[in-house]
Amino acid sequence: MKNTAFPRWAAPLVGVVAGAFVAGRAARRAGEGFSPAWMVGGAVLGLVAGLFVWLLDKPKAEGQRIAEGADAPEGGQAPGVVTQSSGSVITRFFAVLTVLLCWAPVVGLILGGIAWFLNRNVHGWPKTVSRVGTIIALLITGLAILVVSLSPSR
Repeated sequence: MKNTAFPRWAAPLVGVVAGAFVAGRAARRAGEGFSPAWMVGGAVLGLVAGLFVWLLDKPKAEGQRIAEGADAPEGGQAPGVVTQSSGSVITRFFAVLTVLLCWAPVVGLILGGIAWFLNRNVHGWPKTVSRVGTIIALLITGLAILVVSLSPSR
């Protein structure tokens, strides 16, 4: 059976169409009929969701070849060639979520710990992003604890 999935780059386009369609239906149910403001708002939200999916969607290649100039034989991998995963959708999702919520003192630190753990064996940007987000969350949580502990009690 042929693969009928959308390519990664189509996610923002599909998001715009789906967002505008859902917003149009919501406007009709709200009794406003056809509303361009609702359609544009839905299209923008769909675009953001599509860009997020595009960012998180894994490329077709399962890993990156590390050894230079090594050719794999027909049936498998050349000896000594190491492949490393770039993570799954969930590991990339937690990495992005950590950076988005690192400003929240305890929540950001918990999410950062989860992202750091999930991305510990991942090669590429998810590992770096989760580490940066966790370090920022750690600093903000430490600052919040310091402020709370030094504030005068009533």
